[in-house]
Amino acid sequence: SAGLTDSPLALMQKGQFNKVPLIVGANKEDGDIFFPVIPVFNPKPSVDFTTFIQTAVKNTTAAQQVLEAYSLDEFGNDGRRGARFMRDVIFQCPARDVARAFADAGGTSYLYVFSFDFGKKWMETIGDCHAMELPFLFRNYEGILGKLFNLTGYEALSDALGCAWMSFVTCHAPQCQQPIPSCADNDAHVPAWPQYDRGNQKFNSIKASPEIGSIQELKYPQDVMSPDSRCDLLASFDLAWDDLARAQYMPNVVVV
Repeated sequence: SAGLTDSPLALMQKGQFNKVPLIVGANKEDGDIFFPVIPVFNPKPSVDFTTFIQTAVKNTTAAQQVLEAYSLDEFGNDGRRGARFMRDVIFQCPARDVARAFADAGGTSYLYVFSFDFGKKWMETIGDCHAMELPFLFRNYEGILGKLFNLTGYEALSDALGCAWMSFVTCHAPQCQQPIPSCADNDAHVPAWPQYDRGNQKFNSIKASPEIGSIQELKYPQDVMSPDSRCDLLASFDLAWDDLARAQYMPNVVVV
């Protein structure tokens, strides 16, 4: 029959996919700019994150577990709690799950997080938000962004991103045994990017000087990559997105 027989992730977890190499990942603050899209997410402490979770998670036990996992004590305000929740549930945890499904089925996957430092003021607002890597990956306006934010290392960042992606197209790995001529200098200075597997859970933290890390149980703001405890919790229930869209409590807000 035509069409998919199950959800893409479920098919991957069954090993029913073409086992081609894959790069998958997300940004460190990937959820931050979605405050205006789901209006409850606002950096002001007055936003009621508890009501949001109770609306989105119908299972009361699971809702309480989520509130504890994204506690006010750890994150400081409801805006931060909401932003990390959005990052984890939509971007980073699914990226981990896809990389894991590929690896478990004998495929090849490389996991990353974009974690460039844009400076104190920017990082305290929306940070490494969704799509901020694109100007550096495609070298569109990376010079303008570098000068606008008075950044250091933005050219090295662009080299690290661009060379990994170009190498992947060329030899199906982030670094080729015979480097692309324009990337030879970059490849000599960046660490080897290991394949992801369930045992090591390695990922590339892509920034001016990339670092190889592993998924760990770290607290905010050191949680560059979502910890397994949060991802496993979020995978244990479904979100009631339709109920969120109809919720009357959510205000119209503007992120400032």
